[in-house]
Amino acid sequence: MWELDQLLVPYCEEVVRGLSASAQDAFSRLLKEEDADLLNWFSLESSPDDDEFKGLILEILKWKRDP
Repeated sequence: MWELDQLLVPYCEEVVRGLSASAQDAFSRLLKEEDADLLNWFSLESSPDDDEFKGLILEILKWKRDP
């Protein structure tokens, strides 16, 4: 999905390598989720059950707002 690519590709290129191993694992698991779920989560229309995903999503959105 184009909207997700515009958010996640730059984050991956600029940030992911510097994350802890556990955060990289969470990011990898996040990318395996359905696009529709990701879009809802990143638009804050709903929230994932996984607390690690919640934190990561908020971190990514903050990074996008304040690069």
